[in-house]
Amino acid sequence: MKAVVFCSHQVALFLLQSMAQAGQLAGVVLPSSSFPNKEVVQRFLERFQVPIMELSEEGMELELLPWLRDRAPELLVANTFPYRLPAAVLDFAPHGAWNFHAGTLPQYRGPLPLFWQMVQGESHAAMSLHRMELGFDAGPIFEVRDCNIAPQDTHATLLSKVSALAPEMFQALVAALQQGPLELCEQDPSQAKYYPRASQKDLIVDWQTMEGRKLERLIRAANSLSQGGITSFRGLPLRLAEAECLPLQSRPQQPAGTIVDVPNDPGLYILCTDSSCLKVTVVYSNDVLCSGERFRSLYEAQPGERFL
Repeated sequence: MKAVVFCSHQVALFLLQSMAQAGQLAGVVLPSSSFPNKEVVQRFLERFQVPIMELSEEGMELELLPWLRDRAPELLVANTFPYRLPAAVLDFAPHGAWNFHAGTLPQYRGPLPLFWQMVQGESHAAMSLHRMELGFDAGPIFEVRDCNIAPQDTHATLLSKVSALAPEMFQALVAALQQGPLELCEQDPSQAKYYPRASQKDLIVDWQTMEGRKLERLIRAANSLSQGGITSFRGLPLRLAEAECLPLQSRPQQPAGTIVDVPNDPGLYILCTDSSCLKVTVVYSNDVLCSGERFRSLYEAQPGERFL
């Protein structure tokens, strides 16, 4: 059973490679705009001689439908595709249009579900495979597979983990389509919540309101989106790219965001609003990418100085 895949991220290569090796790729649709490592995806598809179409959102029907007729796919599959597919495209293939959503449905709809699952402290993430409808992330679900969110996961590593689930899920869908009527699970509208793309405000390290564990989760979730959680030191904009929350037996009577010394450790430790501190191990700015210890040395950052 051959399919056309719509994608716009290198993690789609997990699915593309599996399908190409099985001879299941009728073609791939990419957005005409650039995306990280787009050339890597294109080179892979060219190596397997897979037809590629690049198009803008405005050309979804006028340009896409004739190309789909030439490819004659039996189903359509979206995996990290940014455009809404119109009804004429959703209804094109005999076995329908399906979407791999890197999040739990219907609780985490939207373009960046893993970010929000990490920030909110979920213990598991998921890949959901559902039939597409006109609404974003709507439509009955064929299968959901979970994976643990490990303490060291960043958004990028977690996205790779859930994307690696897609090949087996696709083969399960193909087998089910070949065997007969599908058993799908309707999404419960009362449980549905839509999360927007993370704004710059969502990436800010709020020393005064966020406890240490939430700050650590935010920094890991923002690691590959904006090089880390956004803060500042002496008026210099910074991003904390990697940090670990550590408990304090006795919290100093200083405000959150204050640098503190730890005996026999020259690293960068910052007080949180609760009884914890962050050990910052990677700092990024327009001027420097370095360890927390190196940052403290370069700027001669002293105990009592504050991040804002």
